[in-house]
Amino acid sequence: MKTDLKSILEALTLTSLVVFAPACGEDDDDADGADETTTEPGTTAGCPGTTAGCPGTTAGCPGTTAGCPGTTAGCPGTTAGCPGTTAGCPGTTAGCPANAVPTDAAAMTAWLADDGYAGWAAESAPHASTGPHGRVLTHFNDSLVASFDAADATHPVGSAAVKELLADDDTVTGFAVMVKTTDGSDAASWYWYLQMDGSVAAEGDGLAGCDDCHSDGGIDRVLTPYPLQ
Repeated sequence: MKTDLKSILEALTLTSLVVFAPACGEDDDDADGADETTTEPGTTAGCPGTTAGCPGTTAGCPGTTAGCPGTTAGCPGTTAGCPGTTAGCPGTTAGCPANAVPTDAAAMTAWLADDGYAGWAAESAPHASTGPHGRVLTHFNDSLVASFDAADATHPVGSAAVKELLADDDTVTGFAVMVKTTDGSDAASWYWYLQMDGSVAAEGDGLAGCDDCHSDGGIDRVLTPYPLQ
């Protein structure tokens, strides 16, 4: 009886080896898995330059917005929810208009400090403002220039003006900026930013203090005469 039981166990062992041994030339599952490509969560396969913290968004791929409230394909006026990205798209320029301008205080302050408006059309010389800004020099981006040239009644999204606020010796002491963020002619269609002596004095969409002056004349709230003098 002991001999018979021993024979049965030996037979079962040989059968297991036959069933589970891999066939000659076959790869095991672990070897196959080593060659598989994985995609990191929150990134888009095939689109280098994806932005960490923005699931499904790709910094270098225009037309992607999922996961980032307030972002717009092409990037004008986009910052909310997307760490590291701004409307001017520093570091992520693919698909971003060259004249795009930030629309939040931190990004705007950094953009102005970096002379983000350099190369824009500008008035020929400083002059006294007709409003409360003292001595100024105003700059228009290409979108705003094209809108005036086309005699548009309302300016397109992305249009912007930067007004340098100057001391008597023409040293820049602050900035007043307006950026068109949505279609239409109402106050909320403009983002406003005011910096004085290195501090942000006001910023936001449709600010009453700014709109009170700018709604009284001009073309779609832009009061600076055009062509630029």
